Amino acid sequence: MAKAGRPRIIKDANEMAKLWADYKEYCNNYTVTKTEFSAKEGRFISDTVKRPITATIEGFCVFVDISRSKFYQTYIDSNEEEFGDIITRMKY
Repeated sequence: MAKAGRPRIIKDANEMAKLWADYKEYCNNYTVTKTEFSAKEGRFISDTVKRPITATIEGFCVFVDISRSKFYQTYIDSNEEEFGDIITRMKY
């Protein structure tokens, strides 16, 4: 049961699972612009390159705009069973 006070940013485990899936999609499809000099063409050439990044709880907190300490306090340290499965997936 949630504690009285400010409402949660993430309402339930289904919403957290969807946000986690969105975040993983973002991480898997992350791109950077790579610029190299082409001696053949005599100029710099830029290209967008897919560069996946590792999905972490800390990155997820940034993605959903919640402080890491508030996330841990609300969803992990509170030991609420509702979020247990998705938190386990996020950790590993």
